[in-house]
Amino acid sequence: MLLLFGTPEFQGMPVPLEKATVLIAILAVSDDWLSREQVMALLWSEADLETTQRRLRQLLHRTRRFDCFAGLEVERSRLRFTADSDVALFKRFYQQQFWIEAAQVYQGEFLKGLVIDDPELETWLLTERETLRQMFVQAVQMAVPLLEQHEAVALLRSAVKLEPLESDLVRLGLEHAQGHPSAAKQMFELHSTTLAQIAEQPEPELQQLLNSILEQSFAPPRLVPSSPDVLIGRHAELEQIEQWLVCGQRLITLLGIGGIGKTRLALEVAGRSQLPDGVIFVSLVAISNADEVVPEILKTLSIRVGEEPLLQLQQILKAKEMLLVLDNLEHVISANVQVVALLEACPKLQVLGTSREALNVMYEHLLEVKGLPEPDDLFPLEHQEASALFEREAKRNAVQFTWQEADLIAMQRIHRAVGGSPLGLRLAAGLRRVLPLEQIAVELEQNLAVLSTNPAADLPARHQSLEAAFRTSWGLLPATEQQVVARLALLKGHFSSDLAKHLTQTSHAVLLRLINKSLISKHDERLFIHEVIREYASAYLETAEKNLVLERLLEWAQGIALQTEEQINTPNELETMKSTQLEFDHLQVALNWSVETKPLMAASVVKRLMPFFMQRGYFDLASGWVTTILSSPELQNHSLFGWCLYVKAHFARVQSQFGQTQSLAEQLLQLKTISPELRIRGLQLLALCASERLAYPQAIEYSKAALEIAQQHQFHKLEASLHTEIGQDQTWSNLLEQAKISFDKAFSMYQTMGSRRGMAIVMMHQSIVFGRQNDLTTEQQWLLDALVHLEALEDVLNAGLILSFSATNATKRGDFAEARRFVDRGVELCQKHGLRFQLIYKLADYAYIEFAQQQFEQAALLLFCCQSLLKQSQADYDWVLSQEMLEIHLEPSRLATLERKAAFYSLEQALQMVHQPMSPALVQSQ
Repeated sequence: MLLLFGTPEFQGMPVPLEKATVLIAILAVSDDWLSREQVMALLWSEADLETTQRRLRQLLHRTRRFDCFAGLEVERSRLRFTADSDVALFKRFYQQQFWIEAAQVYQGEFLKGLVIDDPELETWLLTERETLRQMFVQAVQMAVPLLEQHEAVALLRSAVKLEPLESDLVRLGLEHAQGHPSAAKQMFELHSTTLAQIAEQPEPELQQLLNSILEQSFAPPRLVPSSPDVLIGRHAELEQIEQWLVCGQRLITLLGIGGIGKTRLALEVAGRSQLPDGVIFVSLVAISNADEVVPEILKTLSIRVGEEPLLQLQQILKAKEMLLVLDNLEHVISANVQVVALLEACPKLQVLGTSREALNVMYEHLLEVKGLPEPDDLFPLEHQEASALFEREAKRNAVQFTWQEADLIAMQRIHRAVGGSPLGLRLAAGLRRVLPLEQIAVELEQNLAVLSTNPAADLPARHQSLEAAFRTSWGLLPATEQQVVARLALLKGHFSSDLAKHLTQTSHAVLLRLINKSLISKHDERLFIHEVIREYASAYLETAEKNLVLERLLEWAQGIALQTEEQINTPNELETMKSTQLEFDHLQVALNWSVETKPLMAASVVKRLMPFFMQRGYFDLASGWVTTILSSPELQNHSLFGWCLYVKAHFARVQSQFGQTQSLAEQLLQLKTISPELRIRGLQLLALCASERLAYPQAIEYSKAALEIAQQHQFHKLEASLHTEIGQDQTWSNLLEQAKISFDKAFSMYQTMGSRRGMAIVMMHQSIVFGRQNDLTTEQQWLLDALVHLEALEDVLNAGLILSFSATNATKRGDFAEARRFVDRGVELCQKHGLRFQLIYKLADYAYIEFAQQQFEQAALLLFCCQSLLKQSQADYDWVLSQEMLEIHLEPSRLATLERKAAFYSLEQALQMVHQPMSPALVQSQ
């Protein structure tokens, strides 16, 4: 669902605050068709009709590129947005008088953070915000009488938090907060603080209401250990626990592995509790039997334990409205029966427990305590939870340092190594006395045992190291469950329950028990193992058993590969590719192990997954696997040997190593026994190499020979591909009419197959025909249409190619800003997917733009950088712009100077130069 209340979001990701978002917001608020004239009048009130029509067409084209706006429907004279949005849902609930539901949907100011410079549009936005706000106030007012008191208080607290300036909400909240002094005080203080920001004060009536509530409360007894330090982060967890407690939930269990911060979080909740009869914090770490739990609570209350401790405690707490915190329940989990008996006898009692295992009783609300969030580049490191905790603990060890921008990557690696565990971060910070951040990251990635060399003396034995915390959990597991966890520790990342069952030969019941014990976690219907558990548990797996599990993983990988191969160039391709991507971490584990131990099976998997590797840009990984497989004697006389040659040749071709590509293709075609399909693919490779040498007639000849075989054997997918390749070479040979015929045949075949990707690739290459005919506008439109499809299909390689073509087109049209934007998008795509080799080519794209703007020195320097980096990558590549074109504008001696200078640039420095070009004087001096 698209969220427009508060800062716009879609599926947990922020939505850019731009004109496209405003358009969708206008349509979402109306929840019906709007005429183009209505939309244009709002968006561009002062422009003429022709200008607004052009702007609307451009805006609609841009809006369709965003996945979050997929519900946009456009007809000739009208528009609407059909996908779910919180604003449309809120208005429907309001109109149907579903007051509670409407109040729950509203999440704050409509389009928060949006800045508008158009007076007409700004008036519309302010009006909509105020209308929605008043609707929300009325919905809350109508909902409160329908709720129990604790539910009403919870709703009103949330409402005041969203709209703290609305005095009507604050008054209603205070009127219903009798017996809830903490809630009343929080609502009033939030209202008062917000008013102070605009130099105003609360109404006297509200202050009087608050005073009357506070006078009826009294200071409760508190038996809570003092916290050693201020809690860092955990805002979402605290808010959830507080909401549950306010709503009257009786039993809350904080669930998580050792060292994840459950006890510290429970202490914070206990310290904040304002229940009238107080709070009791009981540590159970020193007891070993469930029968000792109730006596331990009585001892904490300084009460002598009688003959029937449970009955004694029930009588003491029967009328008390208080919070009981039970810390470390996992080793006395059978005490759950006593906890339930206590809750049933004491109707106002609330219990907060911490455990590595769920209690599994009727009242229980589980909150999984996870690692602190990984630091990112959105905020300074000192303001983020994990790095702030690391900094505090490092300074405790007399380490003085300030965060540098380069420290982000090292902190991310440290965070991943310890899984965000506060204990792990604290222990790692102790190493800062002797090691720099980068070296700490390296040490932790190699072996977490390095943390054992820096024990924390102020922590209990079970928290002296991550390994000690793990051993405590491990020792509570029966042998069968230990075996399951050890086997699953071979997997990295998230995995399905079906894969877990296949590898461990266990049942869903066992997996569920391990989830309840925090040894396995669950997220979005997939499972994963905390990094600390994964590292330590894998050490308990014998070599023979490890190989058995890896064989099962390889069998599973074969099934995934077969399914992926079957769905290429079908309507199900995108869904299949996404599914395969989900499993890629596990495919890597299987292939890393099997390329040497089971080369034939590995070869089969790599062959079937080649289209996936191509689309997702995993060239280096796949090429490495194939190289290892080809060296195996077991493969030499097998039919898969030819396929591996082809795969290696194809990846060499993608990396512009055309000499190696041709050599491997010729070796493939000289095999004694070769299938028709492989012969076709060998000829395709020779055609591609010929095309790169500009020998287009020879390339067409190779492709037509391959096409004849494909038609003879009815290989329709290959036939469509060959028509496309012939069309490309005909285009570059200026045989444009023949090229159109070839492209039409390819497009028709892909359309019959339902291959959206195939059709998009044909469109991409057919666009060049229009470019050769100087119809640059049509060329660009075809490129953009193809790009939409390929981005949706997540075809990284071809999407990057289109962005380069589009940049060239924009340069020819003289729109250099747009050309640069296309190349910038291509750079971002390559960086996101780790396509370093393709990233080098982007320097040539930038060089072409600079050359067109007559920035000849900058163009030459970028081009030489590109050439130098490609040589380092062993690519058979020379110039994008011919040297003769540069020599027209620059002296040979100057070109030689720039070429020498370029040899010292890294790829990152060259890309930085694009956006911060050196002055001619500085370039000359260097």
